[in-house]
Amino acid sequence: MAGLLRISGSADTLGLLRPRGYQPLLRSVSLPRASAGIGSKPRCQVRMVSNLNSKYPIDPSPLPGTAPEHSFHLILQTPHPPRTWPSKLQDASPLLRDISALLKQHGGIVNFAWAPSLSESQTEGTVLADDVWQESDKSECYKGILYSPNRDPYSMPAVSKSSLPELSSIIPRPLQSPGAFSPPNPRSSVAKMIDVYVCTHGARDCRCGDIGGEIVQALRAMKRPDVRIFDIGHVGGHKWAGNVIVFPSGDWYGNLRPEDVPQLVEHITGPDRIEPWWAHWRGRMGLTKDMQSALHNAATYSEQPEKANTFSFAPIRRGQGDRTIHTVKFVSWEGKEISVQASEGENLMQVAKDADLEGVEGICGGNLECATCHMYISPAAPLPRMSDAEDDMLAYAIKRKEGESRLGCQIDVTPELAAWIAQGGRIGLPRF
Repeated sequence: MAGLLRISGSADTLGLLRPRGYQPLLRSVSLPRASAGIGSKPRCQVRMVSNLNSKYPIDPSPLPGTAPEHSFHLILQTPHPPRTWPSKLQDASPLLRDISALLKQHGGIVNFAWAPSLSESQTEGTVLADDVWQESDKSECYKGILYSPNRDPYSMPAVSKSSLPELSSIIPRPLQSPGAFSPPNPRSSVAKMIDVYVCTHGARDCRCGDIGGEIVQALRAMKRPDVRIFDIGHVGGHKWAGNVIVFPSGDWYGNLRPEDVPQLVEHITGPDRIEPWWAHWRGRMGLTKDMQSALHNAATYSEQPEKANTFSFAPIRRGQGDRTIHTVKFVSWEGKEISVQASEGENLMQVAKDADLEGVEGICGGNLECATCHMYISPAAPLPRMSDAEDDMLAYAIKRKEGESRLGCQIDVTPELAAWIAQGGRIGLPRF
């Protein structure tokens, strides 16, 4: 089973993400069982990194609304353990790049995941556990699981370049607009298996490797037959590590620590599992960011009798206040000019998404962890200097134009930009 491993093994055999030569201070603690019926069994000895909170303080910024907007999630199962992953998995997998571009058009996201059984099932020599995973000429083929709201997970025995047309035919409908959205139907309370994905991508960010690595170890130590545990590639929002995604509900959780594992497992397998664990909830698959925040607010307000039953899925416009309104003009890939009213201080990604403009997804939520808010802007425009991080991320933009490509999440609406637009400046939108 994917969720099992030997606790007595070394840190390397546990699949933890550690830069070579890095040896964290470890201690052994007892982890209690989380659910009734197994509480009398011997307590597991779990090795945990000491002083995680002192090394990585909890980020105090609000969690609800930080999960990327997506209508479905495709997970590819790789035999390459996390310690072999490069900083950007796209660098090792042309197939991931192709699928990512395909799913983006339909509001979906894709990632790689690993479990010990995936490596054990490979023939000897297929995976070199200590070598960095690099792109090769060998054709790629992986098992996949497609998760989407209100549907059972769909297992795909083989996902490859030749199967992309088939993949296109089975992907769910795009994310619905807030006005057409109805509250999600609760998933069956008798679901036989819960899939838990923990971001342990240490080559991308050490917080994910250190915190996520200890969380996934603690989860596997519980040896729950009804919970499968996977390491997953970078999911965005590493400042909220440890990050965990739970399926089939599609709930995203952040700011988790190893000591939270028993309560997490108890919640996702217990009678109240349809409702998210609000204290660590980032959002849910199938919901826009406004819906995520509204859902959290409704749960908070419902605890106060005088404010019960006040929930609405209407979009929330936060922080607009009395800001000056400017006209921003975009040009679609077809050459159509589109004028949008925007508040001063909003970034162009949010302006475009609020106007439902095609070609702008902003899947990472403006956290500079994707290139799906790619736009074309003349270098003559009054723009902030491009950071190294933005430049690096633009390497993944489809049809990047040197000197013109920028990420909309990094550019705010300013009086200077509005004046440039009033004088004829335009912001181009890509097709994809």
